[in-house]
Amino acid sequence: MAWIKSRYIFCLFLLTVCSQTGKGCKKGFAKHRFKSEISPQLFKGEDVLEVTFHDCNLGKHIRLSTNDDNFGIHSNGKVFATRTQYIYSTYHFKVFAKDLASHEKWKVPVHLVSSTNHHKLVLRKHAAPAVHLQKSSRLGRQKREDLIMPIVVREQEPPANNPIAIALRKRAVPTFHFRKQRGLSRQKREWIIPPASVRENDPLTQNPIAVVVSDYQAFQTLTYSISGPGADQPPYNLFVIDKETGNLNITGQVDREKNPMFVLTAQAWDAFHQPRESPLELVVVVEDVNDNPPVFQQQVFTGSVEELSPIDNLVMKLTATDADEKLNALIAYRILSQGSRNMFVAKHNGEIRTIANNLDRETQDLYTLLVEGRDLNGSAQGLFSTANVQIRILDVNDNIPVLEKYEYEVSVQENTLSDEVTRIRVIDLDEEYTDNWLGNFEIIEGNEEGHFRFEMDEKTNEGILVLQKELDYEQSSTVELLLRVTNKAKYHSSVVTRLVGGVPI
Repeated sequence: MAWIKSRYIFCLFLLTVCSQTGKGCKKGFAKHRFKSEISPQLFKGEDVLEVTFHDCNLGKHIRLSTNDDNFGIHSNGKVFATRTQYIYSTYHFKVFAKDLASHEKWKVPVHLVSSTNHHKLVLRKHAAPAVHLQKSSRLGRQKREDLIMPIVVREQEPPANNPIAIALRKRAVPTFHFRKQRGLSRQKREWIIPPASVRENDPLTQNPIAVVVSDYQAFQTLTYSISGPGADQPPYNLFVIDKETGNLNITGQVDREKNPMFVLTAQAWDAFHQPRESPLELVVVVEDVNDNPPVFQQQVFTGSVEELSPIDNLVMKLTATDADEKLNALIAYRILSQGSRNMFVAKHNGEIRTIANNLDRETQDLYTLLVEGRDLNGSAQGLFSTANVQIRILDVNDNIPVLEKYEYEVSVQENTLSDEVTRIRVIDLDEEYTDNWLGNFEIIEGNEEGHFRFEMDEKTNEGILVLQKELDYEQSSTVELLLRVTNKAKYHSSVVTRLVGGVPI
């Protein structure tokens, strides 16, 4: 029995210790700063380091996040790259923790050190040549040949795995110098600093894209910084500067359609963190690449043209837009298919015109075309999109009306009137219920006394012979009428006009 009591006391002691340990736990990050050495090239989803946070068994209530869009963090504390990027110097950002129950917050700085940093002496030895603004001996004109000329960073092949090999490639990199104060004299137009350039959507652009230099670095130790959109403003840390060398690097892809240009501000600081120069404006222009296909303003275009139209007759014009610029946005159009009969052509400017003069509505009244818009002015390397075109053929009066018979025979009572002696149907191949289809009767012989007239039934296209004046059998037992039938509308010019011989009644 004494053994059992001893066992219970031991269990109670363990419970007491655990309870006291829970009360003594302090939430927070395990370190005041986390640091990790990384490869210069990071791939999307790659882990870069692990941040430890003491959550005191409240893991479900702790949310981890970063203040940098280039990096994310899992709930287990592993920090990862959100996109493929290049880092050639020390990279800084912060990790945050928040207790969702108590709303307590913590933060800790993270420093990622590129593995290329220990090669700085080699990099400096082989740095790109600087283009200096020469100091004038007087306040007169600055020589044009002393200007900083823009140097475009072109698309590069994928870099070698060795970061030193990347640095040793012979490259022309624009160098930006801080301007010198020249009293109250007017700043010359020639002193405007031209922009640097990077290609959009190009993860392989060779760094550095530019170099910031102060002449004071020859006499004292300086550090460099940049600010503005793309640096300490969204999109964050797209551009970073090596604080010691002044090398301006790009860490990821850029999209010209979203950000055609970045305006950064560079500053040089002395050992006491005081500005040694006036702020320098750096303009980085994003060069366009052909990454946007043309977009038709509608997926189905509709148009119309009269049948028998002449060759090169304008039918309609296609319209498409391209978010790129210059040649990358120059769209050429063509027809991919239009059925068994080629009656139309699409010009480079989007105009659709006829290439035949025998369009016949009575044979085919609707054409469906598949058209293409391709940028690079139609080059095979251009991006393209397609749309449908429906062209309706409009009717013209190119068909002569005819009657079912060439001779009709009817009888009437003398000394009577009739609203309908007989009906004569008109046959016409033109579009029904239009003036091109409706018949028109004319009595050209036999009605000199005015006994008859014609009315038209426009629903059936029938002529109704009306007896409007009484006939006398003793005067004449037979009346012969000679008729001519035409259309209500004038004939098209293609119809050879001739006198129809008439139909006897």
